Amino acid sequence: MQSGRRRRPWDRIAILALGVSVSLLAGSAQASVPDDLCPALDDPCVIVDDHEIDDGSVLDFDGREVVVFGKLDSATGSVTYRMGNLTIGATGQFLGRGNSNEPAGIINVLSDGDVRLNGTVAGGSFFMTGQDGGILDIDAEGSILGAGLINLAAVAGDGVGGSLVLIADENLNLSGTLAMPGGSDGGGGDLLVEADGAVTINAINVQGGDGGIIFIDADGGVTLGTVDADAVGEDGSADTIDVFSGGPILISGAWTARGSSDGFGGDGAIIDFDANQPGFDTFDVTIANSFNIQGRGTDGCGGSLGIDGLNVSIESPLTIKGVGGVSCGGELFVEAVEDLSILSSVDGQSGNSGGTTVDLFAERNLLIDGFINLTGSGSEPTAGSATFDAVEDVTIAANVFVNSANETGTGGAIDITGCSVELLNGAKLQAKKSDGTIAISGVNVVLAGDLVADETGGSITISYRDADNPPDLTGGSFVPLPDLVEDLSLCNAILGDCGPDGDGDGVADSCDNCVSIANPNPQVDSDADGVGDACDNCTDLANPILGTGGQPERQPFQTATGGQLDDDADGFGNQCDAKFVGGLVVGGSDLFELFSSFNKDRSGNDCGTTANQPCAPFDLDNLGQFISGGDLTRSRLLFNSPPGPTCPDCPLACEGPGC
Repeated sequence: MQSGRRRRPWDRIAILALGVSVSLLAGSAQASVPDDLCPALDDPCVIVDDHEIDDGSVLDFDGREVVVFGKLDSATGSVTYRMGNLTIGATGQFLGRGNSNEPAGIINVLSDGDVRLNGTVAGGSFFMTGQDGGILDIDAEGSILGAGLINLAAVAGDGVGGSLVLIADENLNLSGTLAMPGGSDGGGGDLLVEADGAVTINAINVQGGDGGIIFIDADGGVTLGTVDADAVGEDGSADTIDVFSGGPILISGAWTARGSSDGFGGDGAIIDFDANQPGFDTFDVTIANSFNIQGRGTDGCGGSLGIDGLNVSIESPLTIKGVGGVSCGGELFVEAVEDLSILSSVDGQSGNSGGTTVDLFAERNLLIDGFINLTGSGSEPTAGSATFDAVEDVTIAANVFVNSANETGTGGAIDITGCSVELLNGAKLQAKKSDGTIAISGVNVVLAGDLVADETGGSITISYRDADNPPDLTGGSFVPLPDLVEDLSLCNAILGDCGPDGDGDGVADSCDNCVSIANPNPQVDSDADGVGDACDNCTDLANPILGTGGQPERQPFQTATGGQLDDDADGFGNQCDAKFVGGLVVGGSDLFELFSSFNKDRSGNDCGTTANQPCAPFDLDNLGQFISGGDLTRSRLLFNSPPGPTCPDCPLACEGPGC
């Protein structure tokens, strides 16, 4: 911000917080009284004539309804009105004007019922302009409704836009404009809205040298039309906009909350839309009109947009870029409890000072059907990064670019994870220039589009779960050729519905570490052998299912519990079972049985002290063809301990590749 620019009048905001008590201290002896405006017994009190209201007045109508057709002018003073319902008629108006050298006044409206702004007179139902815009607090126990304009503009070049507080115990539905612009050397105004019901606002203007602040908290849904929160002064930046909702959030009008293009420029706004509030159900968030929070000027950085909701849909162009040669990109963070759809373009280009970050997560499905451009430009740019995660399906039907537009620049990163990942024919993933990377992880991967990273320093990596279900690369093109990685732990990260779920525990069979025993997430695997404790026949020593982890393939003489070796079929895996005779713990007699089997082939039946027992149960380390020193070492480790521990229901039927 330019040195010496006037900041927002936080001292005046503090006055708002004190509410009525401030007005009562302002000199009530000079106050006007309701009887000056209408007869004492009239209900409703209909005010037809124009009146000048003394500074410090508290006009308490004792719960009567008030209808205003005249003009109530408190100039630069501070006035409080108390009443039942308030209706501002077509010609009615509350005035609190200053001039280019004097700030506007303060008006508090306290209503026991509804406040209806029906005024159509020039300047607005509330017209409180001045060197700084006015301070207006409307607190209604009912709803705040109407089409009237609220005008709290600053008229001086260094003026600060007004401060507007709207509190409704029911709904707020305003089809007029809430105008709180500041001067080019001042700041935009501030809007605070709280409602126990739904909020609908047609238009908001908090433009200024620095953009203004908007805060909306509604227990019902929120629908917002056009918003102008641009910064227009030298080096000015847009500010913060927060919307918290216990219902759906719909952005129906065009939004601009850009940094200034004057001077070195400024940053775009920081915006948060949250329809996933504690104590409420989760609701949809939809951006249905153009949304521009770019940085402007030489080094302005793009803004930040965070969204949290049930189903999230971005249906119109979103601009979060930095424009200048040394600018940085913005940020887009979205979490959807169900589905997330990007149906229009996301422009996140940037200059030398850092790329744009796009991080999208859906607990169900994610669709990219709009061009996402995170290209870096300038003399030494760094491209952006795109992370797309979905518990179920990721479908990409449009281009995603994290390129560097300059040979000296660095390519960005694209990281995609889902149970199913599909890149449709005609879609492109690009991370051109040095160090550009594309990484895709999924149980079912189908890539029919084009993937391009840098040929010398870039990489494409495709990770998949099952060797029997490799990625389908038919129709795709790759520069460079991809590295294919079989990753058995992939489902531990995804933990979603990747196919059938035989045991009904919410984890698909392809991801389940106990396919036939229900063990919902988190699926505990104490020895990290890929077999959950719920079905592991040796929970504290790693013994993967036969045919994996370097363990021998199943042979005719071997017996398995759940696919893990258990050659005496007692439910205790070989690696934690050195008990061969009666008793509770491994003792000398068990050790003697093992000594009697030393150096014998594990496929034989000539082991033990009687030399007529199967040899396989004495193979404790599952290594080599003969009972050997490794088996003796493991027996000594288990000495004086009971076999196990093991799963509660072992032995289990054999399952897995070794059965």
